[in-house]
Amino acid sequence: MKPRHGSALILGASGQDGAYLAELLVRRGLDVHGTSRDKEVSGYFGLRRLGIYDRVTVHSVVLSDFRSVVTVLNDVRPALIFNLAAQSSVGLSFEQPVGTIDSIMHGTINVMEAMRFLALDAKF
Repeated sequence: MKPRHGSALILGASGQDGAYLAELLVRRGLDVHGTSRDKEVSGYFGLRRLGIYDRVTVHSVVLSDFRSVVTVLNDVRPALIFNLAAQSSVGLSFEQPVGTIDSIMHGTINVMEAMRFLALDAKF
């Protein structure tokens, strides 16, 4: 299946950069989807502060879980994928450097592998 034209998926939309990117894409008329590890717990404060929370479809996804990634990519079938999801605490990244790198690396690989698995022709 081909991606939906004009749709974007922002992995890590609950962060500051994800919220600003979502605002830009919404203003450009794209169908914007955003993720957080747990959409029920995340307040998506950035999206709310920018007044676009109701214009972004939110999903839960754990990038280290391949099934979770495949599910959201298959449901959304985006034309554009932005990966801004990462462990963002500087202190924690110094305390747990291997875990930080591992989560970023495996998350990125899972997204690329899910794209291949689904034959998703999206820009990443």
